[in-house]
Amino acid sequence: MGRVRKAFCALAIIGCLPYLGLKLLWLGGSRAGIPADSVLLEGDGTMLLAINALTLVMDALVVLLALALVRPWGRGLPAAPLLLPLWAATGLLAPMMSAVPGQTLLALFSDRPSTSGTEAQAFLDGWVSQVVYGSFTVQGLALGVLLIGYLRDRWGHLVRGRARDLPSTRGDLLLRVPAGAAVAVAAVTATVHLLWAAGTGWGLEEEYAQRLDAGLRLNEAGHTFFALAAVTALLSLVFRVLPNLRLRTAVLLGWVGGSTLASWGGWWLLMAFASVGGRDGGEQGTTAVQWFTYSAQMTSGVLVLLTSVRLAGRYLDAPRARPRPTDPTNAVRTAPPTTPTLPTTPATPPTPAPPTSGSSAGGPLLTDPPESSLPEGSLPANGLPPSGCPASGFPHSEIPPAAPPSPRGQP
Repeated sequence: MGRVRKAFCALAIIGCLPYLGLKLLWLGGSRAGIPADSVLLEGDGTMLLAINALTLVMDALVVLLALALVRPWGRGLPAAPLLLPLWAATGLLAPMMSAVPGQTLLALFSDRPSTSGTEAQAFLDGWVSQVVYGSFTVQGLALGVLLIGYLRDRWGHLVRGRARDLPSTRGDLLLRVPAGAAVAVAAVTATVHLLWAAGTGWGLEEEYAQRLDAGLRLNEAGHTFFALAAVTALLSLVFRVLPNLRLRTAVLLGWVGGSTLASWGGWWLLMAFASVGGRDGGEQGTTAVQWFTYSAQMTSGVLVLLTSVRLAGRYLDAPRARPRPTDPTNAVRTAPPTTPTLPTTPATPPTPAPPTSGSSAGGPLLTDPPESSLPEGSLPANGLPPSGCPASGFPHSEIPPAAPPSPRGQP
């Protein structure tokens, strides 16, 4: 498995090279792939320079993330500085990975030349988009494989079970209120993208609406799906609408859906503020509906992120409430080993052995009392005369001196 991950790491880095090379050319003053009448060349070029520098740093960060997911030092990185850029990268790359293959097939089997994935002629040359989106697709595929393996190895044990196994969220207004707002706003965003995917063009600038072919509608359908994925995750994890949904599935939907909402909503807003024309380079500019949609999209994605962070905090603070295995295969992997207990019987005190002559484990037995305390002619308590003495009477002068009494007392 180590070799496979290293191969995908190399693939992610190779996928970054075309995009990084193109950005370095543009930052160096080259205008390769930019038509002479492109709106990107309007003004003094400061905004274009800033956007190229920003996107160069963003793609260079993908190289560092790929290395962090396979190198040993990546295991020791704190969670937040590592997961936040991975979350944003997932949101930017996931729609491209889902749309570009379908758009390529549509372009191959359609008689009408597709404008999807390619900007208007006054924005960028067609080959630029093919290089850029192809590069992003390779990056997303490789980085996705590495991310899944990394998360499974480091935190996979925390996402076993189903949504119903999580601690209850009732009464936690700081969790349920933002989650409810995120669900409502994301649902509105999904509705607008669904209208665009149906080809209505409602609220879009006129130039982009006229180019809304099957490829672009497929892209809008992808954004609709990711918005609904975020809604499904919150309804399952916070409100328990789908309690039987697997926890891993719910977390995956929330991760991809929330990151896509925030990343692409923020990117489209940045392009609108940068005044580089409308969506994909249209000259009309961003409409009010688009401003509202992109703002709502980014807001819902940020709310999904904040809700997820608080939900994870509650989950980690309640270790006894962590998901229990609900299927036999999971139970075999996660059930703690048990040691059978044997029945116990009450202990009974040992019966003291009767005193015997000689020695015992407890030490020497007490000797008979001194013969001076016995009447003349009587025998000791053991019934035996002293060694060398007759059995009937003996003079006290012949009795050997008795040993002093033992400190143990009489038995």
